[in-house]
Amino acid sequence: MNQMGSAAIVTSYIYIPVSDANRSGAWYAKHLGFQWNPELGQNIELRTTTGVWMFMRTDYPLPSAEDTARRPVFGLQVSDIQALHQSLQEQGQQVSAITEDEGGSIFVLTDPDGNQIEIWGGWPNLR
Repeated sequence: MNQMGSAAIVTSYIYIPVSDANRSGAWYAKHLGFQWNPELGQNIELRTTTGVWMFMRTDYPLPSAEDTARRPVFGLQVSDIQALHQSLQEQGQQVSAITEDEGGSIFVLTDPDGNQIEIWGGWPNLR
């Protein structure tokens, strides 16, 4: 038996530091398809089979522009990475080039507050 015993993980959540929860909620809904209801306050819900919740937190420190070692705060697997990358570029969003490795294709998207999001696709379909 594993460390958790009979307990099972039924959902997960991520805290994202933001300066304006409403602006960030609208951005994540528009560019990444999150379902968001402004009346719920700081919650953005991504309805997937994994049930991930994202909580926009205005009381958490924002990423620093001076921090040159910034890394993605979370990752999202997508079904068509090329189409999403092109769409985000056409909308003027800050995205890196797509790179390829043994895990598939990856690019980094930066939200309005400087949070980096790793977008990846192609795995496990490559195997």
